[in-house]
Amino acid sequence: MRREEKEIKDRSEIIGILEKADVLRIAMIDYKYPYIIPMNFATSINEEGNICLFAHSAAEGRKIELLRTNNRVSFETDIFYNISEKDPEVPCTWSSIYESVVGIGRMKIITEDSAKIEGLTAIVNKYGKGKTFQAFQPASVSKVVILELDVESVSGKKQLMFNAPL
Repeated sequence: MRREEKEIKDRSEIIGILEKADVLRIAMIDYKYPYIIPMNFATSINEEGNICLFAHSAAEGRKIELLRTNNRVSFETDIFYNISEKDPEVPCTWSSIYESVVGIGRMKIITEDSAKIEGLTAIVNKYGKGKTFQAFQPASVSKVVILELDVESVSGKKQLMFNAPL
């Protein structure tokens, strides 16, 4: 990483950013151009201690077709806090205050109902922030798939205080 002082080396800090962030952007391989989409998501640590990310999707469409052809993806999420202005009249002294995570992995399409409910529950718990909710209806569960991203490589970057650009 070019700006070593911004690199996040602590895995638990990276997981914390994933848990706080609202939108995950998934980039897939299409014929000539990358295809990127924003998704709501939840973070989990699997039995082997690896990071997994869950998102939900309709069972058909371009994203599903691309994943069936090649399930290798890259991802990005970030938390933007503010712009810091050392000198408000000199834009080159402005800097973003942020945290971000990028990585790569393989995304599986989960179609088994109990696994889908597990992924949906993780997502609802994240965005519901402690609310109680009814059980998922079988008809609703049958209409969606869960996308499970097994993270193979991840890195983080942050700037939480002003540092003048170089």
